[in-house]
Amino acid sequence: MKNYTIAVLLSAAIFTTIGCGNSTDNTDTAAAQQVEEKAAPSPTEQLVGEWTGNSNGEDMSYIFDEEGYATLTSGNNVMGGKSFVVEGQNASMKYMVNTDENPMWLDLVLYEEGSDMEKGRMKGIARFITDDKMEYRVSFNPAEGRPANFDPEDKNNTILLTRTK
Repeated sequence: MKNYTIAVLLSAAIFTTIGCGNSTDNTDTAAAQQVEEKAAPSPTEQLVGEWTGNSNGEDMSYIFDEEGYATLTSGNNVMGGKSFVVEGQNASMKYMVNTDENPMWLDLVLYEEGSDMEKGRMKGIARFITDDKMEYRVSFNPAEGRPANFDPEDKNNTILLTRTK
């Protein structure tokens, strides 16, 4: 994420220096602001990083990496990423985001390692409260389907996450 921010700032500096003529002109500042505004991260890019929260008294960590893999940590249990073992089977876990939906869909998808064969999916919804706070509601029971909205009463399936990295 830091490299992305540096690239945006460098682009703005180059645009201002090369493309706008006199550096004392107010259009330089406006052009630089425009470049920075256009470079805002997408929700998928904003998701990348480590998010922590507490669910039913248990500390949890969700890591969403740039390659699309998701890792969950709860206590001493770690599940997900590029390669892990679940029920004696090699697996990987990715996250899928659909920003065309409101609220956006955030699914955790279990695959047979090294293939596109889906083994399971936890369907969820997410929303960013701030750049570093996100609410995530997920259905752990495939028969229940995806939550349609956020429910402040549903403490079992909803977690407030804070970005830590």
